[in-house]
Amino acid sequence: MLIDGVSKPFAGQYELFAKENKGMFRIGAVDCNEFASICSKEKIDKFPTLRVYPPFPAPTQDYEEATLDVDKLKKMAGRFITSRVVEIS
Repeated sequence: MLIDGVSKPFAGQYELFAKENKGMFRIGAVDCNEFASICSKEKIDKFPTLRVYPPFPAPTQDYEEATLDVDKLKKMAGRFITSRVVEIS
């Protein structure tokens, strides 16, 4: 995650979210200064950008809040989790 004046407040909460939800969501961070081609390809032009990549064919969704609300982010991403449980009776 880009640690600048804007992204820095997100860093701790982002790390905690990633740790608590490991295995539930695919979570990653990109430093756009170091990997500008990725950010250009993904059309990321503001920082920080948190993006949810749901299963195809659903489109990506950006979390666009001024502050990181972990519960809102989890709810937004959680909408795309489907149960694969098969009930046998």
